Amino acid sequence: LTALFGGHLMALYAHAPNMTEAQAFATQHATLALAAAALNGSIPPDHAASVRAAAWFPVRKYIEENLKDMKLDAVQVAAQFGISRATLYRMMERYGGFGPYVRQRRLYGCRDDLLAPHNVHLSISEIAFIWGFSNPSSFSTAFKDLFGMTPRDFRHVARGRVRKMRERGSEGDWSRWLAAMR
Repeated sequence: LTALFGGHLMALYAHAPNMTEAQAFATQHATLALAAAALNGSIPPDHAASVRAAAWFPVRKYIEENLKDMKLDAVQVAAQFGISRATLYRMMERYGGFGPYVRQRRLYGCRDDLLAPHNVHLSISEIAFIWGFSNPSSFSTAFKDLFGMTPRDFRHVARGRVRKMRERGSEGDWSRWLAAMR
């Protein structure tokens, strides 16, 4: 609990400058419940949900920061926060479990990289590998299951949309329109 509370405070410290007032107030109860649990060495049943919410914040941040680490696993994350694997699994039940959560977050990372203009030189397999997918076929299947199209089709459609937006931008450039009015 102490390790989770410390991680929670560090995560709050890092995110506090960007938090809205409503977000700050929303974290207040969970932070206090986690602090009480760490000091008392136990979690009262009426505070369990708040403690889980507060504990999830630093765990999620750690996972997000290490998604590209191919060795990222539940044992490593649990050890980082001084909790058991079973506790981590319980914490992540609402997200479908540790493995599915990490896979989904990595797929979103792949999706973003497929959209990024600075990654056009990378093949789809290279992007998948960067995000921890070692088998291109299973990556393609997982991507299609989540996004409804293959990574290749997604990249093709995305490039077509960017091209159309650029074309519309040049046609709809108001400065050219004003110049033509003279």
